[in-house]
Amino acid sequence: MALETGTFAFGAAVFPLTPSTANPLVRDADPALATALDFFAWGIENYLGARLLAQAALQGLALPGAVAIKIGIEPSPFLYSDQFKFPIFALYRKQDAWDEHTVVFDKSRSTWEFAYVLPPLTPLQQDALNPILRGVAAVLRRLAHQGVDPGYLSGAPVWGQGYGRLQNARLVSASYGGFEKLDANQQYYRAVTGRIEVLEREMPVAGAFDSLAGVDGALDVTDSDGTTVPDVVDVRTGP
Repeated sequence: MALETGTFAFGAAVFPLTPSTANPLVRDADPALATALDFFAWGIENYLGARLLAQAALQGLALPGAVAIKIGIEPSPFLYSDQFKFPIFALYRKQDAWDEHTVVFDKSRSTWEFAYVLPPLTPLQQDALNPILRGVAAVLRRLAHQGVDPGYLSGAPVWGQGYGRLQNARLVSASYGGFEKLDANQQYYRAVTGRIEVLEREMPVAGAFDSLAGVDGALDVTDSDGTTVPDVVDVRTGP
């Protein structure tokens, strides 16, 4: 009952949140989303960045990178701001549904949406750069399915790491086309948008339950004639 009414955990975050300024708020309050945002942005930059920048340069378009900014909200408010550069990669929550709840964990199936937005392009630039949107969807689908990449975290699995994090992700759909239209010049931002289904296992803080370290047991087998074979199964827990 103390877990329900006192301090509790959501993924790798412990509530109440401390007023720490060391991490972005999304990292402390929604570690699963922050983990996926970093992983996917890295994949886009790593797999598509060199070709995207080269193709853009041929079209007279200077881009700072394959991902100039990554954000955890729907990106429309950023489109009209001079403070942000393109391309934008946004990954954000749309819905959570809790499938199972026990004293030990909550299991949720979440719907996330993403948007990868290029700057306004001329028709020729659109023709040259539009295939990159298909490439972004392919990269996200691969990384979501595998949850690991040899070049990221030295090949350590991303999904399931830590104490109660994101367990699995699946890209469900992607759409390609104009994202928003500017009123001033009637130009379109080119974008790929889509939906990702996520399985999360949210667990209590470490130490909330007694450790099994040092607990062991054995199973003996006794035949019909009374002969006993000891320790047929020997179970011992590690620290």
